[in-house]
Amino acid sequence: LQEKGQRMLDIAVANTDRLVRLINDILDIERLQSGKIAMQKQDCNAADLMTQATEVMRAMAEKAEVTLSVTPHAMRLWADPDRILQILTNLLSNAIKFSSRGSAVWLTAEPQEKALRFAVKDQGRGIPADKLDSIFERFQQVDASDSRDKGGRGLGLAICRSIVQQHGGQIEVESALGVGSTFSFTVPAPNIAETAAPEISLPPPKHAVNGQGRTACVLVAEDDSDLVSVLDLMLQRYG
Repeated sequence: LQEKGQRMLDIAVANTDRLVRLINDILDIERLQSGKIAMQKQDCNAADLMTQATEVMRAMAEKAEVTLSVTPHAMRLWADPDRILQILTNLLSNAIKFSSRGSAVWLTAEPQEKALRFAVKDQGRGIPADKLDSIFERFQQVDASDSRDKGGRGLGLAICRSIVQQHGGQIEVESALGVGSTFSFTVPAPNIAETAAPEISLPPPKHAVNGQGRTACVLVAEDDSDLVSVLDLMLQRYG
């Protein structure tokens, strides 16, 4: 292609990718709110998630000349680590995006009663008081021009709220114009022993696995008959 044709093609590709991301975000919200996406909760460490989120956003912060500071808090959570990481990176991305060069963004965590409160604080332009109640709604942005100047589709915070609600927590924002904003959310952190899956009593195994007398019982719960057949053959292969 000639230079003009290549430019037109690049624009088409960029807008197509943007549309795909928009559709995926809308579908993500619908699945979350309808309960079709189950949170894969497990025992995870809050400090590890905070460190990972910071490392993911480090390059963006350096490019924007924004100082990114994190104070990891080692606390065990019963949560979906991928989804919590999604919230943290989204909030950090927004904070960096709307911060001026030379300013700072902080990621902290504070334990509460049977919960952990994450907070992302920035020194950005802030959010008008009349926008605070609607900022977590779909397609809501502080300024309509933000979608062009800053990128984004006004769905990130709505997704964050849905994930937090799926975990039984709350998300909120405090902000003042010209001073900055603090987005915070809580994740319940009950005793891991209380949330562990209950033991299931199974019938005694019928076959020995090897000559040493060690036995195993495998329960296959699957509604796909083809997959059951494959699993059956694999299990037989290994005794």
